[in-house]
Amino acid sequence: MKTTQGTTMLHTISSLLTRQIAAHGIHRCAAMTAVAVPMLFATAQAQSQSLEGVIRQALLDYPGIKAVNAGVMGAKADIDRANGALMPTLSLNASANKIKDSDADQKAMATPWLTWSVPLNGRVRADIQRTESAAKVADAKLQVTRDDIALQAAEAWLAVVRGQQMVQLAQQNVAEHNAILGDIQKIVAVDAGRSLDLAQAQVRSDAAQTNLTQRQAELKQAQEKLARFTPDARQSAAFGRYPQLPKAVPADSQQALSAMTSPALAQAQAQFEEAQARVQSAKALHNPTLDLSLGRQHLGAIAGAKTVATATFSLPLYQGGQVDAGVRSAVAQATAAQDTLAETELVVKERVRLAYADLASAQARLSLAAQQRTSGSQLVSGYKEQFRLARRSLLDLLNIQSEYASYQQAEALAQHDVKAAEYRITAALGQLARSYSAQ
Repeated sequence: MKTTQGTTMLHTISSLLTRQIAAHGIHRCAAMTAVAVPMLFATAQAQSQSLEGVIRQALLDYPGIKAVNAGVMGAKADIDRANGALMPTLSLNASANKIKDSDADQKAMATPWLTWSVPLNGRVRADIQRTESAAKVADAKLQVTRDDIALQAAEAWLAVVRGQQMVQLAQQNVAEHNAILGDIQKIVAVDAGRSLDLAQAQVRSDAAQTNLTQRQAELKQAQEKLARFTPDARQSAAFGRYPQLPKAVPADSQQALSAMTSPALAQAQAQFEEAQARVQSAKALHNPTLDLSLGRQHLGAIAGAKTVATATFSLPLYQGGQVDAGVRSAVAQATAAQDTLAETELVVKERVRLAYADLASAQARLSLAAQQRTSGSQLVSGYKEQFRLARRSLLDLLNIQSEYASYQQAEALAQHDVKAAEYRITAALGQLARSYSAQ
């Protein structure tokens, strides 16, 4: 009995809830939509304001990548064209003859033809190999372009972060010089003989303001470069610190070179293979051709239809030296492609080693600049206290403040150079665009 009553109560409650949901379902859906849509836009905006979002969007939408991708599609279509030469062709020929002499026969003829070029001379196969190598070149060029665009976007982003940090440091330097200038103005108001100190402090303050103006201009230029990849380049909330790479760089250049998969090297290798395929294609022009054709001639209701089969064999004997010249040209291009491959390997390795040298230099400068900045901060505090006690001159205080500002700027520049070198290393190894695409 208790079970039956409990079941009845549950059904009653369920019915009431169903009515309430039906009555207020539209309002609840509207409310959920009003909350969810801004969240989705906020998520998309946050994604677009990160370096990862900018690079991934550039890899999809940047015009240069789209252009190269179209070339890849064209190269693949060329493979289909070359393979189509292995298949027979079907055509329909129609003709009509009308002779002025009334006693002559007047005939109309329609002939469907099935023609097959027998692939016995190697021309078709050589053309297929050439188009396949050309497709490899296009694929490698796409990877090179993707890494280049990803590196350009990353360098533009890092430049904005550096620009904002340099502007902040310049603003702090201006504030410090203005504070010193204010103190001197108070002193001169009491002691007019210190007017020379006032002029000196004013000159240093003006110099600090000039430096701030230059840093602001540099930030503006960096933002304009980044605007090529994202419309949010001027939103300062997206920046503030340097982003981390998805994957840490190898410890040294030897380790990096041992695991290198450079798209530039792959492109040069594919170009060499394509040049070799062109040599084979040029040599195949010496070979004979054999074409088989089968047709059905329809000569009208009276004459009826006839089947026609033909075999055409052609052996090139003399072509004015065109084929030999084509072979020599293809061989020369293959030699050039081989030398380009060797040079590309040297350039890629040099690029990696130079990036690691820049990284080591930037890391050393960063360590030294951090120590100088710490010492400089202590010196500025000490000099200010000694200046108030008349144990330091104004020139001493202004000089140490300028040196401290230079230490801060050197540290900020070294931080940027460390990150920039890491991104260049990753791009040189052919892993920058791939690391963001894999996420």
